[in-house]
Amino acid sequence: EEKPFYTLEEIDEMMLQGVDVTGKTIGAVDAIYFDRGKSVIKRESHEYLDRLAEILRRTGVMVEVKGHTDNTGTEEFNMKISRERALAVVEYLVGKGVSQEKLLHSYYGMSRPIESNDTESGRRVNRRVEFEILK
Repeated sequence: EEKPFYTLEEIDEMMLQGVDVTGKTIGAVDAIYFDRGKSVIKRESHEYLDRLAEILRRTGVMVEVKGHTDNTGTEEFNMKISRERALAVVEYLVGKGVSQEKLLHSYYGMSRPIESNDTESGRRVNRRVEFEILK
């Protein structure tokens, strides 16, 4: 059964079993953290990103890093911060030995919420980084 998001562990397990994961998305909700309004990756995100980097180095997988925000602030600010956050993740992964050629990035600001922005829990989920597997 196809899901909108998979965990890093689920994707890794599928690849180990030889399943084609092209087109699937890793949802890193509650895994990659930034201070509000900032694009510096918080230390508690490093273990997750290190595991992702290891998988990307080990496999031929190419991903698109997608930055998203909640609806707090202006549309212009949210586009800027989602871009900076996606780039920060790409830079982190490259710093961990992932080939730049395996990484694309895009950013959507607040234009693609997956939960309601009317609650803090919804806004928290909408402030996310996703990894779409391209090949």
